[in-house]
Amino acid sequence: MDVELRNRIYAWFVERGAGALARRRARREDAAAFQRLHDEHALVLEPRGTEIRMLNPFSVVPTAYRVEAGGRSWYGNCVWDAFGIPAALGVDGPHLD
Repeated sequence: MDVELRNRIYAWFVERGAGALARRRARREDAAAFQRLHDEHALVLEPRGTEIRMLNPFSVVPTAYRVEAGGRSWYGNCVWDAFGIPAALGVDGPHLD
């Protein structure tokens, strides 16, 4: 179930982008699964809440590693994640700023 939720979160993120995910909180029924995904390092939650901060290789918050890929801008958590973004999206890249 957690893997299914993780995959839904990734799909939702890719479709809507980082700004939308920044406002994505775990629904009450998913809160325990979000915490398990956080504990398993599948995503990173904000320190005091259920908002997603990182969904590797993507960062929900702006970083110095902005990538143009798939016709949109994305943030990586580090330079290595920035190289992984096009691969995660299945597009050519990266074009680092």
